[in-house]
Amino acid sequence: MSRVYYLDPQSYNNLSIYDYSLLKGMHGHDIVYYCSSEYQLSETPGCRQKFVFNYHVRKSAVGKSLSYAASMCGVLRDVLRERPEVIHIQWIRLWPVDYIFALICGMVGVRLVFTAHNISNHNPGRMDRFMMRAYYRRLSTIIVHTERSRGELADKYHVNPDIISVIPHGLLPSMADGDMAEKRLAELIGQLNIRQGDIVFSCLGYQYDYKGIDLIAEVWRNNPELNGNSHLHLLIVGRNRNVREEVFASIRGFGNVMVSNEQLDDVDFEAFLRLSSVILLPYKEISQSGLLLSAMNSNVPVLVSDVGGLTEPLRYGRVGWCIGEPTYENLRRWMLYLTENAGEISDVRHDDESFSRVHAEFSWERISERTSLIYSALAESRR
Repeated sequence: MSRVYYLDPQSYNNLSIYDYSLLKGMHGHDIVYYCSSEYQLSETPGCRQKFVFNYHVRKSAVGKSLSYAASMCGVLRDVLRERPEVIHIQWIRLWPVDYIFALICGMVGVRLVFTAHNISNHNPGRMDRFMMRAYYRRLSTIIVHTERSRGELADKYHVNPDIISVIPHGLLPSMADGDMAEKRLAELIGQLNIRQGDIVFSCLGYQYDYKGIDLIAEVWRNNPELNGNSHLHLLIVGRNRNVREEVFASIRGFGNVMVSNEQLDDVDFEAFLRLSSVILLPYKEISQSGLLLSAMNSNVPVLVSDVGGLTEPLRYGRVGWCIGEPTYENLRRWMLYLTENAGEISDVRHDDESFSRVHAEFSWERISERTSLIYSALAESRR
């Protein structure tokens, strides 16, 4: 049985569910899971957990960096003492520390796996591509979630395609209590004056510029068919990270718009998801979206742009629509189309056969099995 270290410094809040879903289906490996002290789920089956990361609770950038470096030094001590065959890293947080960690692990013969959830930063600096190219060269296997990401990684970063494995990101199940979410849903319906047959367009979770929030606001602001229709609603709910305030200010005055710059807890997120007729994802760039996979898990239709892996679920069934390139005109055309075809939204939402195919394709059982095979192959190559 091979020993595997699984590292995820970002395993807190709703990111915990990814690791839980992946690791619970692992078999045939002795897995040690290095996770955040704020990991919010119950103990993960199939592995031993060590709660070593707590950098995110520090107040200053220096404090965060020192805490993260100390955590990685602790993991490295375990590596040098136990010599695991494989280390799987989910995210890196501080490039100099992460590069040195990878370098030392390679020197002692440990095989490194890295899941490139995003091929590059959403706001890359001038040195980012150089640094990531250097980091990628230290790895034995890189997991990406789509074929498009595989091609981008090979072309932009000159990574050998032979070490890149495409494994989908699984659907993200709700972490909320169902009864509490249903109660909150009823409250929202009353507060927002949403009637049966109304269409609710939603943008949920952290708000970033790359998600096309400015396009959504511009389309809504400039089209009376949208902003003047009391049977339509636009909900932009979640903590704002870097979207300009004037973008939100430009649509706050409309009676059918809700903008909430608040952190969503699990119950609120699930309630807003259930309330949504269509989730808007006109992203300008992305590898894969957690919101998309939450929507697919709950059978909520999506309107996506043709970037990254956003169109992947649409390959397996009628679960949403693609606007093509993330442009104002494309988004406007499709939003107006959907407002005029409410019956089609309902048909898609109740297309159980299509959503079942998506659930099967993005099942965690298959993903865990494929990831486990990578561990086995790398461990065998070391012997």
